[in-house]
Amino acid sequence: MQKLKIQYAIFVFIVFMILGIVVINQKMTPIFEKKADQKINDYINEKYNDLKDVKKSKTKFKNNKYEKIITNKNNDNYYFKIYYHNKKITDTYKKDYLEGATLLNHISKKIQKDIENKIDKKYKVIIDKKLNKFSEKSRESIIKEKDLLSSEIYVLEIKLNIKADKSTITDTIYQVDKKLKKENIKSKAYNFIVKDTDSTNEIIINNLTVNKDLKLIINDIINNKNSNYLRENNITFEKID
Repeated sequence: MQKLKIQYAIFVFIVFMILGIVVINQKMTPIFEKKADQKINDYINEKYNDLKDVKKSKTKFKNNKYEKIITNKNNDNYYFKIYYHNKKITDTYKKDYLEGATLLNHISKKIQKDIENKIDKKYKVIIDKKLNKFSEKSRESIIKEKDLLSSEIYVLEIKLNIKADKSTITDTIYQVDKKLKKENIKSKAYNFIVKDTDSTNEIIINNLTVNKDLKLIINDIINNKNSNYLRENNITFEKID
């Protein structure tokens, strides 16, 4: 019985200790948040004072560190985060704001969904440039999410299950391109994955643009000819048996 009482007393003590720590943390968190917020704001004023058209979130304690989100006023999906932890400040400005990683990921998914809604086809959308590598006009359109389908900022990856001969591949690509352009869907290039219905072979064609030379391009690919035209236009291909 004595042993049971001691165990119970220890249990009650531990419970009170835990409750005490929780209460102290709740009371201290606003104080620490205020301090962290000041540190982060000083950091912003020092490093990013020239940023225009942005809004700042309230500093919050999340995942064991203090966090503030800096968001572009024109797009809630265009932002970067600043962290304060162990008296050190870090941020995601270069990756998420300068290069636009988070925004471009959102844009890719949006374009893919819009294409699917228009033509009932699920094509993979690839944006292979960083935001700061686009022209000022293109960056503005991307941030405002304006005319994205016809913007020619993305590459479409399309899988074709067809007979892998020159005529069928050429005609099918023409038809796909025609259908997309009819809906004002204009990518800067295509990546085609052609799965041969007559075998297990595949042909992967990257960075293809559809023009009057398509027949010659497909002919070179079918014949494993890495021609000058393909090299000059950065068109690559791979055959998988």
